[in-house]
Amino acid sequence: MLVFLLGVFTGVLLVLLTAYVYLFRPFPPAAKIAPFADQFQPIRLAPVLRDFLKSAKKESGTPKWESCFTLSLVLHFLYQEHKDTRRFRRWFHKKLQLELNDLVTRSTAGRLIQDVRVRDLSTGSQFPVLKSVLVESYRMSEDNEGFEWLSMLVDIDYAGGFQASVDVTMLFGQYAQLSIKVTHLSGKARLTLTRQPFTHWTIAFVEMPLLDFKVESQWQGKQLKHIIPLITQQFRRVVQRKHVLPNYKIRHRPFFTNPLFTPSPPIGMYFVCFVHSSLSSFL
Repeated sequence: MLVFLLGVFTGVLLVLLTAYVYLFRPFPPAAKIAPFADQFQPIRLAPVLRDFLKSAKKESGTPKWESCFTLSLVLHFLYQEHKDTRRFRRWFHKKLQLELNDLVTRSTAGRLIQDVRVRDLSTGSQFPVLKSVLVESYRMSEDNEGFEWLSMLVDIDYAGGFQASVDVTMLFGQYAQLSIKVTHLSGKARLTLTRQPFTHWTIAFVEMPLLDFKVESQWQGKQLKHIIPLITQQFRRVVQRKHVLPNYKIRHRPFFTNPLFTPSPPIGMYFVCFVHSSLSSFL
C-alpha cells in the first residue's frame, strides 16, 4: 500500500513538473549566434570589367570607341528634372559670374570696367550629348583590384542653346549690354579620375573644340556690331586658356570630398605613448 501511494505521489509530481516547465519555461533557450557579415569587404574588380580591359589591350593596341548614348539619356533625364530648380540655377549663376570676373581681371579692357553682372540666364534646352567614349589608359593598384588612375576620352556634342545676358558698368557712368549664346560646341575631352596626390577628377578638351557663338552687344543703347569679332575671340581665348590641355582644373564635387574641407581629428589622436620598463614618454 505504501509503495502504491508513493508511486501515485511521484506520478503527480512529475505531471506538475512537466506542466510547469512547458508553461513557464524556467530555463531560457540557448542564445542563437547570428551569422557574421563582413561589413568592410575589400574592393574587387568584376570579372566582366577585367576581361573588357584585357580585350581592349589585345586588339592591336588601339582603344575601341564605345557608344555612350544610354548614359546620355540618363543625364538628359536628370537635367530635365533639375534645370529650372533654384539650387541648380543659383550654382550655375555663381560659376558663370566667377568666370566673367576672372575674364575681366585678366583682360586689358578690365581697366575700364567697374562691374559685370549676369542679368538673364538660360541654361539651354539640352544637356551635352556624350556620343562615344574609350578607355585611353589606366593604372591598377598593387592588389590589381582597384585603380590608381583612369583616363578616358569622351566625344562631346552640344547644341542646347545656352544663353546669358550681361550688364557691364564702365568708367564715368557709361554702360554696355552683352548677350552671348552658344549655338554649337563639339570636341573630344579627356576625363581623368585619379587618387594621386589625393582623390579628384579632371576634364579638359584635348584640342580646341569647335565652338560657335552668337553675340549681340550694345553701348549706351546703340548696336556695336564691329566689336563682336573681338568679343568672340576673347571668349575663345578663355576656353583655350582654362579648358584645353595642358590646362585643366582639379575637381572634387559631386563625386569626391575636397580634402581641405575634411575635418581633422582631435589633436589627442596624434599623441603616442611609448612604454620602456617603468618609464613612459609622450610624443
